[in-house]
Amino acid sequence: MCLGTGQKRHDRLAEIKEFICRASDYLRLNGVLYISMKKGIQTGNDNNGRFFTDFSEREVHKIMAKSTTFVVADSWVTEDKLSRDDFKWLNLILKKCEK
Repeated sequence: MCLGTGQKRHDRLAEIKEFICRASDYLRLNGVLYISMKKGIQTGNDNNGRFFTDFSEREVHKIMAKSTTFVVADSWVTEDKLSRDDFKWLNLILKKCEK
């Protein structure tokens, strides 16, 4: 497993970690993975039954510090293009490396 075990907030967080681990299998050394996550939302199901997890930059960097495969190459926050004021987007570029 490419991410160390730690306290899990819920099973969805474990699924996100597992996705990142599996994504590393498809990248060469120095390959990059772009991820965009909603920021400033309530963790849980929305009105349409979709599940969302709120992440801060600090939480993502904390998770990635345990990674044996990826480092955060860049991160930034953007406004929602549909002008929804209740959240923003946390954008990440993860780089596969040897640690």
